[in-house]
Amino acid sequence: MAISAIAHIMRITKPQLLELRDKCISVSEEDTKMKRSGFVFAMKDMNVADEPDYQILEKLFIMWDKDNKDSVDTVSSI
Repeated sequence: MAISAIAHIMRITKPQLLELRDKCISVSEEDTKMKRSGFVFAMKDMNVADEPDYQILEKLFIMWDKDNKDSVDTVSSI
């Protein structure tokens, strides 16, 4: 139910999410780790700076950062 509620709030479309995923993969480091700054850059580059999409995606990154090293595995997370 919570996922459905979030889906109604977000303005980002599926094609935009797929483009964001591709951008994240392209800006990630060679070892498939992406830093938070790279994720924020990818969101801004893809014009996902609108609220609440930006906030929700940023919180998802924090959730994916399980070891609190400010980086996530690009392939498994995104």
